[in-house]
Amino acid sequence: MGQAHRYLNKTVLEFEESLGSVNSRLSRKETKVMDYTIQHRENDKRGMFWIEGENGKISELTYTVKDDSTIIVDHTETKMEFEHQGFASKILDHAVQWARSKAIKIEPLCPFAEVKFDENPEYADVRA
Repeated sequence: MGQAHRYLNKTVLEFEESLGSVNSRLSRKETKVMDYTIQHRENDKRGMFWIEGENGKISELTYTVKDDSTIIVDHTETKMEFEHQGFASKILDHAVQWARSKAIKIEPLCPFAEVKFDENPEYADVRA
């Protein structure tokens, strides 16, 4: 084996090891998202699902109670440093599951919720 070939093999191995390191960091981040508990609070007119971290709310979804069988998702928000990590999607999915369990329809007024309802045909059964 020539010196150039040994160098190339060593470089490929180093690259594969660095990919493994990146993948392991990504997996930890995804696992961390999964470890957060989604909380829920509701009164007669308004409700909220949220995920809280060490320094307060990370992400939230708010809704208005339209009637006994319909809510209007009017707002979702995620703190900037936690954006693009799936928090709002997880909260919306949780809200959809909750609505199903209560036989409640969701009107997705919030632009984020509306896009997610359009992207996920499995939400059609709860869409108002």
